[in-house]
Amino acid sequence: MLIPSIDLMGGKVVQLVQGSKKALEFDDPQEWIDRFRKYPLVQLIDLDAALGRGHNRDLVRAIAGQLPCQVGGGIRTIEAAEETLGTGARKIILGSSLISNGAINLSAAANALNGAVSLAKTGANDNGAQEIDVLNYWRQTGIAGHKIQAYVALEPSNTTHIMDGTWIFGGCYIGLALPKTAQAQTQNHQPWSATAAGTTGDGAPGSWGGHAVPVVAYDSRSVTVVTWGALQTMTWGFWAAYCDEAYAILSPDFLKKKDGKPATPDGFNVQQLLEDLADLK
Repeated sequence: MLIPSIDLMGGKVVQLVQGSKKALEFDDPQEWIDRFRKYPLVQLIDLDAALGRGHNRDLVRAIAGQLPCQVGGGIRTIEAAEETLGTGARKIILGSSLISNGAINLSAAANALNGAVSLAKTGANDNGAQEIDVLNYWRQTGIAGHKIQAYVALEPSNTTHIMDGTWIFGGCYIGLALPKTAQAQTQNHQPWSATAAGTTGDGAPGSWGGHAVPVVAYDSRSVTVVTWGALQTMTWGFWAAYCDEAYAILSPDFLKKKDGKPATPDGFNVQQLLEDLADLK
């Protein structure tokens, strides 16, 4: 399940890159509330509370009153958790309050809060991680109860591989070295595209930060990804300049049964692929 996230800082909705750089900020949260109404759960993070420099409780209350939210950020005691649930939050994300003598006491916290608790192991939100580490964790441990069976690196410059991976397996997981020029394009709801500045100055790869996103669609002119809970298109020219990692992922969630065996919707023989992978071990 895709869970979009809303980050709060200084009384505004913000978007951060790699958990530290403020990329965008919005005074009116209503646009994000309207955008995320269709989701069964939205993650709402109070970054100021997480950093111990105040809170955005009124804004949390306003958003959680309109969206089904799991709220995190600075919730370090059971009392603070109960207060956050009082804002209308469906769930809360607890951090250090669950740790005692180096051990995680999840059951005690869950009992105290009637089960409305999630465990935050890595901080408030987008802390950044190496894609290969994420993929290995996803395959071996799972994320939100879902595991992938396998993944394979693709050559970003081989657009046929990218299109095939998206078509056969439902999407690709990619890494982008975003330029600052994409910041205004995002804020203005424009496609990401290379600018006249080229790859220097604000167009330099990584000048805005690294970003991992899933590819969900493509056509002859553009690629569509999911970023910050919304669909975003980019031109193939932008892809060529700023995509530096790409992986095809085999996920059981995407498969269906065909003649009693798992297959992708277009009939790709997954069982044969798994047998071939086993031969390589």
